[in-house]
Amino acid sequence: GYPLIMGVCYAAGYDVTAQTGAARYLPALADGLLYLFFAQLATLVLRLLEGRALNHRIAGRSVVIGDIPWVAQCAEAFLSKCFACTYSITGIAVYSGNPADHLVHRFTHRVVRGTLLAIGRPDGRLAALTSQESAVCLSVNQASSIQNIGGTLESLTLGHAPFKLPLSAFHVALPGNRPQYICERLL
Repeated sequence: GYPLIMGVCYAAGYDVTAQTGAARYLPALADGLLYLFFAQLATLVLRLLEGRALNHRIAGRSVVIGDIPWVAQCAEAFLSKCFACTYSITGIAVYSGNPADHLVHRFTHRVVRGTLLAIGRPDGRLAALTSQESAVCLSVNQASSIQNIGGTLESLTLGHAPFKLPLSAFHVALPGNRPQYICERLL
């Protein structure tokens, strides 16, 4: 068999062995560069097909889980165990923190392109949880606004609130079975 570029040259009628000087080694150099950067090119093509950001990191991905301590720690342990037996290129680093308390101070200096921030949002429509939701929203917006070479992290919020934060990439609204407030019915 022939390497890809050399094979194309032979199929097109270009005899590499008959050439002299740099023209003889150019197809071999192109083949070497193609195979050297093939993993990067395959990753870029896959991201292009999926519509994802092209400038995210390829290896060393991180997931930060933000929720109340016992939920965040359980989710961190579960996700770490799920990825414990993967190949090194598909492995992730998992961290957790409380977005209403220490998440900003512990993790916003680690924000790089491609980090996934998964946050549980309290239902701020309940009076007891309004300040908690405000603190969580502030944490998400602060982490999502940090730029790293033109890119930022991808933040996902999960909760009963029906609206998405302006700086977060995704929001999953959980259905609920509690009766609606009068103001919700009027809207």
